[in-house]
Amino acid sequence: MFVLYITAVIFFIIGIGIRFFKWYFLIAGYNTMSEEKKKNVDIEGLGKLMGNFCIITAILLLISGIAQEQGNRLLMTISIFSIFPLSIILIILAQKYGYNKGKTNKGEAKIAVGFNSFILVLVFGMLLYGAREPKIEVENDRITIRGMYGRTIDREDIVELSLQDNIPRILNKTNGFDLGYILRGNFRLENIGSAILFINERSSPYIVIKTEDRYYIINYKDSNKTMDLYNKIK
Repeated sequence: MFVLYITAVIFFIIGIGIRFFKWYFLIAGYNTMSEEKKKNVDIEGLGKLMGNFCIITAILLLISGIAQEQGNRLLMTISIFSIFPLSIILIILAQKYGYNKGKTNKGEAKIAVGFNSFILVLVFGMLLYGAREPKIEVENDRITIRGMYGRTIDREDIVELSLQDNIPRILNKTNGFDLGYILRGNFRLENIGSAILFINERSSPYIVIKTEDRYYIINYKDSNKTMDLYNKIK
């Protein structure tokens, strides 16, 4: 949360500096151009564009930090990942302020757009994969959870099994995936400490499996599927 706030302040200062105080030396690419090429750049227009982008990014990071503090993971995720398409739009719009029409510049612009597009597709692909409900197989001697952060729980390690309408407050993520209210992986929960979650936080009930060293909490968005899984495990 504090990292988001600090990053937002940095982006805001840079944006104000470029937009209103003409700190054009902060614009990557322009600051390394020769003086001859700089004459062919509409630096006033480019400066306004870059400054506005940094200020908008700062606002999105601030919203994301506040959303995380309030426990609104959906708003936090939307705010963070909206920066990616904005970056691509920035690269495309920035081209109209440069009049150095050499093949190298056009090639670099295509590479930049292509690279950002690849990153965007990769990120959304990971989001879709992580958001899928886990496939859970219940056998005689183990429970196998397949998917992102999949685990195997041996029957002999299970100390307690219960079905809960509520779970302790989630304090933070230690090594996991969260998209809105979809949580996968390792989290810290109030009172119980480390737990591995495969849940939709807004869909009760929850299957709570306690082993000797940690908790596993599982559910589906469909409560009937959760009940069926609980009965299989029980």
